Amino acid sequence: MTIQLEMVMVGYCCWWFAAGGLLSRSRKLSKSITGPIEDLSARVKVISAGDLTQQPVIQANELEVQALSEGFEQMVTHLNELIAKNKKKRSTGATQNLRYCRLRLILTSV
Repeated sequence: MTIQLEMVMVGYCCWWFAAGGLLSRSRKLSKSITGPIEDLSARVKVISAGDLTQQPVIQANELEVQALSEGFEQMVTHLNELIAKNKKKRSTGATQNLRYCRLRLILTSV
């Protein structure tokens, strides 16, 4: 073989290995993004079904995906706080309404 042909073959082999390495890295990067997003999508379905239990933040290598996951869990925490406040208001309002009705009943019977 001539030197030129050998250089072409070596160059082709190097390119082939480099392309394979890039493809492998591309797959890993894709999985590092799509895996957590799929987990987050499943979490959204659970939340939309009404399950507001606190869950650990989904770990991700990409900052944007990690921030999105943390945002969802903060949202769940805030929703639980709002629900608790609403229950407390309803309870307090019902108690006050009951007191008012009793007072009115006492006043009308006197």
